[in-house]
Amino acid sequence: LKVPQHTELNLFLFYKHLFFQSVPPTFVKKTENVSTVLGDAATFCCSVGGSPPLSVQWQRDGNWIPEDPNIERTFQNNKATLRIPACEVTHGGKYTCQVVNEAGALTLSPGVVEPPTIQEKPEVVKVTRGDPISLECRLAGTPRMSVRWIKHGKELQSGRKHHLYFENNISSLSIQSAQLEDSGEYLFEVRNSVGSRSCKVLLVVLAIMGSVVTMECKVAGSLPLSVEWSKGKQKLTNSSKAKLVHIEHTASLELKLTEGADTGEYSCTVTNQAGSYGDNRKITFENNVVTLVVPKADSTTAGKYTCQLRGESGVVESVSQVTVLGL
Repeated sequence: LKVPQHTELNLFLFYKHLFFQSVPPTFVKKTENVSTVLGDAATFCCSVGGSPPLSVQWQRDGNWIPEDPNIERTFQNNKATLRIPACEVTHGGKYTCQVVNEAGALTLSPGVVEPPTIQEKPEVVKVTRGDPISLECRLAGTPRMSVRWIKHGKELQSGRKHHLYFENNISSLSIQSAQLEDSGEYLFEVRNSVGSRSCKVLLVVLAIMGSVVTMECKVAGSLPLSVEWSKGKQKLTNSSKAKLVHIEHTASLELKLTEGADTGEYSCTVTNQAGSYGDNRKITFENNVVTLVVPKADSTTAGKYTCQLRGESGVVESVSQVTVLGL
């Protein structure tokens, strides 16, 4: 009996399928997310199984990775490796390894962990006292990122005073009603498993008409001492706008700002039987900027200077150290 040739072929394929069925690909050892920093290497490596021949391809963010001299790919002894010798920002993303044979295909998606970066941030923010304010930083990087805001070395928490928000890679610090004591430098920090970044934001809360500004001078000398405050050439006395205080070695002027004419140049002069002193130190408060001018420095000029701004809701200070050279 002669069997047709096509029948012999069909029988061969049947027995091949019965006794030599192809095994679909599997991942024997899976790679995990890779943590790296800019300039360092990143390596994805996984071991695969399945009936040969096996072919391996790699994707980034769903797109096939073309031939690139800056990316090394190998597949030997059922071990697939993708290596980036020097990572750049453009290398970040979700990487997928696909293994294929005649029985099917299998994919695995590890990823590169990018360090955080601060893409947008304010440098100086000015707000009028009593108005709401929000300090915002826009971030990039691989989750999970943690953020914090710090002032005067103390980490701020959400509460009645501050509201902290972090969503969609935007971190913000909000204050419903900014007060003078809110002025100052705020430190923002963001970090993840591979790095951290920080920046500083300066908040300036401006006094408005009706606020009280206190200017203070330290005085010394043989008693009795008398202190005189002047605005330009006009001598100041106690009034509804100005309050003059002299207690021991401290002379202060409390000035209520009620109109634009209240801004200008103020000076403090101290006098005793031996003479007077103070003409070379003048304070200017104009356009919400307080300036102390010393036209000619001498040995008495050196020391620590404190600028204090006092309002109904609190006090804010700025301290400077002055050193006089060449004496």
